[in-house]
Amino acid sequence: MDSTNKENIFDELNSFEKRKLQEVTPLLEDYLGRIAKTGDTIFPWTKLKPLFRHKLDRVITEFNVTYPAKDLPKSANIEQFDFEDMHVKLLRAVDEFSGTPFTIQRLCELIISPYKQYKRADKLDRKSVV
Repeated sequence: MDSTNKENIFDELNSFEKRKLQEVTPLLEDYLGRIAKTGDTIFPWTKLKPLFRHKLDRVITEFNVTYPAKDLPKSANIEQFDFEDMHVKLLRAVDEFSGTPFTIQRLCELIISPYKQYKRADKLDRKSVV
C-alpha cells in the first residue's frame, strides 16, 4: 500500500469518525478487506473503531432481515436466541475495547462476507462475539 493510499484512507477514517461520512465508501470497504486478508490495521484502533462498529451494526441488522432470528427453530438443548440482546452485547463489546481486538482479522472477514459462512443470525452473532 503506497503512502498516498494510506493518506486517503486516513482522511476517510477521520471523516467517518467526525460523522462527515455516513456510509462506508469503496475505499473504506477495501481497507476492511485488506485487514481481513492481512490482519494489519495500519492505523490505531481509535481510528478504525467507528468504521468497524458501524459496519458490524449494519451487517448484523441486514443479516437479521435476510435470515430473521425470529424464524429460528426452537431447540431443547440450546437457549432461545435473542437477536436484540446479542446485537446490543456485540456493540457494547466493541465500545469497551481500548485496543484492537486480537481477532480483528476474523472479525473483518465476517463483516466483509457475512453470508459466505453463515445462513443463520444466531450463528453469525455467536461467532462475532469479540
